Amino acid sequence: MGHLANSESIDASIAANSETFLMSNMPPQLPGFNRAIWKGLENQERRLAETHGQVLVIAGPLYTAPIQYIGRAPIPSAYFKVIYFGETAEAYLIPHVKLATARLKNYKVPVNTIIAISGLDL
Repeated sequence: MGHLANSESIDASIAANSETFLMSNMPPQLPGFNRAIWKGLENQERRLAETHGQVLVIAGPLYTAPIQYIGRAPIPSAYFKVIYFGETAEAYLIPHVKLATARLKNYKVPVNTIIAISGLDL
C-alpha cells in the first residue's frame, strides 16, 4: 500500500496525519514503485513547498482493463500527480511498475494530459 497524500507532509496535527492512513488514501502500490519513483516525487513536492511556501497536490490512481485485484481492492495500472505552486503546475503520469526516481523526468506531462485521461476538472 502507498499514500496518495503522503504522511510525511501532512503533519499539521495528529488527526490530520492519522487521516493519511485511511484506506481511501492508500491504494495498492508495488514496493519498487512506492519506495522509489513515488517517494522521489513526494520529496520533490516538499522541496517545492519549501521554495514556494505552499503547494496544492492532486494525486490519484488510474485503472485500465483488465483490472487486477488484491482481494476486493483494484490495483491501479498508473498513478498521476499534479503539483500546483504559484502560477505554475507540474504533472506526472507514472505507470505502476518498479521505476527508479532518476527516471521521474520521463513521466512529466502537461496537466491537460491528466485531465484527458482521468476525466477530472483540474
